[in-house]
Amino acid sequence: ALSEVRREVASLAGDERAGQALEVLIKLTAPFSASAARAWLSACVGYIPHLAAHRYGSHILQTILEHVFLRQNRRWTQGPHQNNTAVDREEWKAAQQVDLALHEDAPSIDPWAEDAEEFTVGDDKEPSPDALLDLLLEWQQELLPQADSFTGHFCATHVLRSIFLILGGIQLQQPSQKSSFRGGRRRKQHSSPDANDVPSPRSLTQIEAIDNPWFPNTKEHQKKMAHVLKEWTHAIVGSGKTTGSGPLQQLACDASGGPLLIVLLRALVYRDATIEGKAFSADLSLDASSPQQNHALPTIVKEPHFESTSAACFLAKSILCWDDILPQGESKGQSAMGNTIYSLAGDVRGSHVLDSIVRLCPDDMYESILQEGQFLTSLQDYVEHNVSNFVIQTFLATARKETQAQAMGKACLPLIENGLIVDATKRRRGVLWRLAEMALRFRDVQPDIVNCLLVWKNQVAPALLGVQRKSSSSGVGGRHITVNVEGTRALHYFLQFDEGKENDKHPIIESLFALPSDDLAALAQDGLSSRCVWDALFLPSIYKRSCVVKARTRLVKHLRGKWTMLATDRIGHHMVIKLFRSFSDIKLREVLTEELSQEMYRLKGNNMGRSVVKEFELNTYTYSKSDWTKMMQNQMDSQQWFQDEIMDKKPKRKSISGSTVSSSCSDAKRSKTIVTTSVDSIFDALTIPKKQKKCGKN
Repeated sequence: ALSEVRREVASLAGDERAGQALEVLIKLTAPFSASAARAWLSACVGYIPHLAAHRYGSHILQTILEHVFLRQNRRWTQGPHQNNTAVDREEWKAAQQVDLALHEDAPSIDPWAEDAEEFTVGDDKEPSPDALLDLLLEWQQELLPQADSFTGHFCATHVLRSIFLILGGIQLQQPSQKSSFRGGRRRKQHSSPDANDVPSPRSLTQIEAIDNPWFPNTKEHQKKMAHVLKEWTHAIVGSGKTTGSGPLQQLACDASGGPLLIVLLRALVYRDATIEGKAFSADLSLDASSPQQNHALPTIVKEPHFESTSAACFLAKSILCWDDILPQGESKGQSAMGNTIYSLAGDVRGSHVLDSIVRLCPDDMYESILQEGQFLTSLQDYVEHNVSNFVIQTFLATARKETQAQAMGKACLPLIENGLIVDATKRRRGVLWRLAEMALRFRDVQPDIVNCLLVWKNQVAPALLGVQRKSSSSGVGGRHITVNVEGTRALHYFLQFDEGKENDKHPIIESLFALPSDDLAALAQDGLSSRCVWDALFLPSIYKRSCVVKARTRLVKHLRGKWTMLATDRIGHHMVIKLFRSFSDIKLREVLTEELSQEMYRLKGNNMGRSVVKEFELNTYTYSKSDWTKMMQNQMDSQQWFQDEIMDKKPKRKSISGSTVSSSCSDAKRSKTIVTTSVDSIFDALTIPKKQKKCGKN
C-alpha cells in the first residue's frame, strides 16, 4: 500500500477521509521500518509549507514525525549485536523478515534506489539516522522562510512544535488518564465545591528524553540541531526587541504562539544541556532525589538552567524586553521589563510563557525578574488576580536561595492574617500550599507561618481540610467525605514543620484531634486525605519525633470501635497495618489486635480484611495469646536488629570471608538510605528466621 500511495501523499493528505487512511498506514509502517520512515519523510518534501498550513495536512505531518522519531519499538533495526554470534544473526534474519519493506518480495519504496539490489545486513544502503535527520532538516528549511506567518498559525505551529521537540531531543509526556475500560457500571461524576482548585496542568507535564535508536546522538549531530534551533530563534524574534509591547510579546500571549515559544525555549535549554554533557535522571531532572509525580502531591520538577550567553537566554530576554538586548540608544532602565512582566503574568497564555522562563532561567535572572516585576511589593495584587496567582505559586515552588524564601515568606504573612490565601471561598489556597512546600525546604520561614496560623488555635487542621459529608441515597450524610484539595496538601507540609518549644507538642498535629472521631476515620478512607494527612505521620523524616509518636499512640484510643471498619476498607486497611507496624510497645499492638479479633468473620469477608488478619496474626492470637506475644516480640526484635544494621552504629563489620571491612567509605551512601527508608519498607523486606537474630549477636 505504501508503494502505491507514496507519490500521492501530498494530494491525499489534503482530503479528510484519505488523510485518515494515510494515518493508519503511517502507524502500521513508520515505527517498524527505517525504509518506510524515509519514504514517508521524502514523500512530503517540497510540499511542507502547504501541508503545514492545511487543516488536514498538518495532522499527516505530525503523525509522520511522531511515529518516525518518537516511537521506541525498533530494537531490531540496529542490526546484529556486537557479539555477532549465530543466535544474533538468526534473530536479525528473522527480524528482517518482519520488516515488510525489506522483504525479498516487497516492492521498492526507496526514492533514491528504485533499482537497488536486495538489501543485506551491513549494506551501505541501510537506512541510517543521518538520512532521516537530513530529511527532517529539509522539512524545517522549507518552513524557515515562512517563520513570520507560521509562528501564529493554528495548524503550522503544531508541526513546528513537533520539529522543535525532536531537534531538542525531548518529548512532552502528559500524565496518563484513568482508563474508561473498567469493570462495573460507571458512576456519574458530580462537580465538587473545590473543582476549580485543581492545580494547573503546567505543573503536571513531564519531560522525557527521546530514546530512539534512529535518533542520532553524536556531538556533531547535536551541534547541528542546536544551530538549527538558533536559526529559528533569530527568525522568530525578528524585530521583537522593543521597549514595550511588540510582535514578540503579542505572540507570547497568542493561543498558538505562546505554546510554540515555550517548546522552543525548552528545546534550546535541553539541547545545550545535552551538548555540555550534563547527566540527567530518567525524568531529565538535575536532582535525582526529586520526589516522584503523583496526583495527590504534584511537584514542580527541577529543570536545567540556560546560560547567560545562550540562544535560550536571548529568546527569554527578548520576550521580557530586557535592557541589555535593546538596540543602542533605547536603554531606559528596566521599566519596560517590569511592564512586560506584569502584562504577561495577567494573561492566560502569557503566564505560561513567564512560568517557563522562571523555571529555566539562571539565578541572577530569577532575582531580577522577582524584583523588576515587583512580586514582593505588589504580592496581594498578583494573588487576587485569577491568572497571576499561578505565577506566584511558581515562584514559591522554585525559590532558589534562603534570602528569596525569607522575603517571599514575609510578604505572604499579611495574606495569611487577612485570610486571602486561607479562606476556601476565595480560592487562593494554592498559594498557601506552595508556601508550605517552600517552608519545608527553607526551615527558617516556618516559625512566622506557624505563629500566623495559631490565630485559629486548635482549629488549623479542621479549617484547612474543610471536611464535608457526601449525601447518601437516603438524603442523610453518608460515610464518605470530600476535602479541600489545596488545604489538604498544605496540611501535609505543615505536619512536617519543626516542633515547637515543647518537643512533645506540635500545634498543627494537636489540631488534628479537634476533629470528631468519625471524621478522623473517614480521612483514612479517602484517597487524598489518607495520602496527605495520615501518611505524613509515617514519613521517615519525622517518624521518631516525640510529638509524632505520641500522635500515633493517641489514634488507638481516639478511633476505638472503628478499627474493624477501617481494616475492611480498600484504603483504610493500609493505615491500620502501618500503625500496627509502627508500635514498639507490644501492649499497643495488643489493644488493636483485641478489638479486631472480636469480629474475625467481617475481616475474613474481603481481601483487605484477610491481609490484616495475616499481618496481625489474629488466628494465633485467638488460639493462644502467649504464642502471639512471643511471635510479636520476635518480630519487633528482628525489626530493631535490621534498623541497627542500617544505622550501622558499629564502626566496623566483618564480611563473609572474615576480613574486617571499614564502613567509613560508605557513610554518605548509608545516610541517604536512612533518610529514604521507612519502617514499612524495612518490615516488608524483612524475614524473621532465628539465624538472623544470632548473626546480630556476633
